[in-house]
Amino acid sequence: MVINETLNKKYSGEIEEKWMGIICKNKQGFNTKDYRWHIFSGGGYPSVEADEAESMYSKHSAESYYVMFNNASTIELIKEKPTDLNYKDV
Repeated sequence: MVINETLNKKYSGEIEEKWMGIICKNKQGFNTKDYRWHIFSGGGYPSVEADEAESMYSKHSAESYYVMFNNASTIELIKEKPTDLNYKDV
């Protein structure tokens, strides 16, 4: 994965706040502070998994992608879809 830009802390925070405002409107009872993906695995936001998720992901395209990490305060911007991730929470 080639990182085109690491967004500064302020801009990363603004993007994360917007994302949380859309995806995690009802985050009550979900541990989204430690693990953002809990909103999906806990049924708080519609999602797919396993083969269906991989199929949908392989068909998705965009001009760029934001990569957010639970343990970092910055977001990375990349132009190509991440395919070499060492985890499956995408």
